Amino acid sequence: MVKPLPRGLLDAVLVVGALEEEVQAAALLSDHLPKVLKPVVLDVLVPPFTINEVTSQKSNGTSRQMARRRSFRKPKAEKVFGTTSDAKELTESQDVSVPRELNLAGIPLLCFPEGLCLQVQRPEDSFHSLVFTDVDGNRTYGVVLTFWRPVQANIVQNGSVRRLTRSCDMQFSFPIGICITSKQPYYTALTDCLSSFLAELKSSSRDQIETKLLEFSAKMALIPCPPVGQLYLKFTLKPLEIILPPPFEPDQLPVDLALHIPFLCFSPSQVVQILTCLLTEQQVVLLCSNIALLTPLAEALLALLRPLRWRHAFVPILAGQMLDFIEAPTVFLMGCHVQHRRTVQQVEDLVMVNVDSQAITSAGCDTLINVPNMPCAAKQQFLNSVQALNMQYDLEVIGQGESCTFDGSRQRRRLWQWQMNQAVSDAALQFVITLFRDVSQHLNYEHRVFNSEQFLKDKESLDLPFYTKVLKTDMFITFLKERLSRTTDAFSRIEQSTRSESQRQRHDMWDSPRKLTANDIANKIQPLRKLANLYQADEQVCMAWKKKSIYCLLSQIGLYHRPEAHSHLSCISIRGIPWIFQIHSHDLFI
Repeated sequence: MVKPLPRGLLDAVLVVGALEEEVQAAALLSDHLPKVLKPVVLDVLVPPFTINEVTSQKSNGTSRQMARRRSFRKPKAEKVFGTTSDAKELTESQDVSVPRELNLAGIPLLCFPEGLCLQVQRPEDSFHSLVFTDVDGNRTYGVVLTFWRPVQANIVQNGSVRRLTRSCDMQFSFPIGICITSKQPYYTALTDCLSSFLAELKSSSRDQIETKLLEFSAKMALIPCPPVGQLYLKFTLKPLEIILPPPFEPDQLPVDLALHIPFLCFSPSQVVQILTCLLTEQQVVLLCSNIALLTPLAEALLALLRPLRWRHAFVPILAGQMLDFIEAPTVFLMGCHVQHRRTVQQVEDLVMVNVDSQAITSAGCDTLINVPNMPCAAKQQFLNSVQALNMQYDLEVIGQGESCTFDGSRQRRRLWQWQMNQAVSDAALQFVITLFRDVSQHLNYEHRVFNSEQFLKDKESLDLPFYTKVLKTDMFITFLKERLSRTTDAFSRIEQSTRSESQRQRHDMWDSPRKLTANDIANKIQPLRKLANLYQADEQVCMAWKKKSIYCLLSQIGLYHRPEAHSHLSCISIRGIPWIFQIHSHDLFI
């Protein structure tokens, strides 16, 4: 079976902002306080980009040829940065399909989780990452660039347009969000791509932004994702050189973020507390004043639990209008701005993780309740491994000479980050192996069952509350199915290589190949029926061999043993049913 080619890096490009009429009205009527506007999707660009329609657009006084975008909105002459008619056409006409994972109603809120406001003093351009989840649980990952443009307040008078200026000479700025989505969590790479594009945005006029965006989207659509293995993909978007790391396991996603972020926000003991909450599948809400920190923190925490997979609700950033989600009667990992702390506290049975105050508490309490303690042996081993790492880059490179080039500095930092990610991953994997090493000794591969009672009997009494809860979680059940299926991954390889002699002997005693079921045998003997003629004679089932390859086929499935040379009959038994095979003399050669 031919494996499909890896998907491209770009899934879609979205432009999010406020309608032009609302921005101008807010700039004319607003007081000194910021005016909150409603964000909407202004445009969506979806690859592949066709070249059927070619337009001539002028940029900087020169005429250039470029392909029209593949957008679900009809091509038209108006600019995408917007009017009310644009927004109506955006929602009513969908000529080209948009990825169904993208919720056009919820994306504007996630792009501006703190609200879209006009500002008197222009803020710094910023980035933050998102995770979209569809109804089937499939995730789409995105990075949002928020840049600011000055407001041009115009009115129409006597058929002519003139610009208004406020008497107080106050210049407002309004934000525009550009969101890149991908099927792979390449957060760092997508941020670098938007960073390179930001330099062009700052040097472009308002009329040139759409042209620049089309060119940027067409370039991004040509970038593939690296396949599973050791192949890194490097490309250049001037002035940055960007590298895409591959996924190292077939069923795992690539890691393109700093895995040591949780240890910069919390102490190692607190990180263990958070991991305990996730392993026991609590309802966890992250609170932080820096929205951009929520998604990397949540992704890094889940990455520390590999190969266990979080299949529950995962919304690292919630807008203020989405806080009703935390009342859902299910397991989830969500995050929101710390200003919503009072609202979150009113929901029962939540675990609140406050990044600013480094506090991990249950809702309505000052401590963490109803969460068991992590087993001491695994916890202490993990703490020792993590505390031995130097997670401060400035301390690591102190005393080293500075690189003379910008690319050299980025390369040095990237190499350090990869090494740190590998060290943190190794410590976390050893932590998971210590927790669940004994699982393989209680598996019955023949009947595909796990002896949970005996597993719990072998544990210390202090560890029983933790394992009793974990054994009921979806994460552990999925992990158990993979072990019963003999999945080969980093966990299985290291667990097998680090077994003691007693563990190896005990595992070999129980690790017997699963016997063939009736369906397996039926599937295996199906080719026999095509190669042989079955007929009834003398109340016995006789088979006349037509091809000598039938011997090889029977030998492979363990149903045939070569008879003696003088024998002309061979009798075998399939699940207790005798089959008599009559061998003709001209077929007795192998």
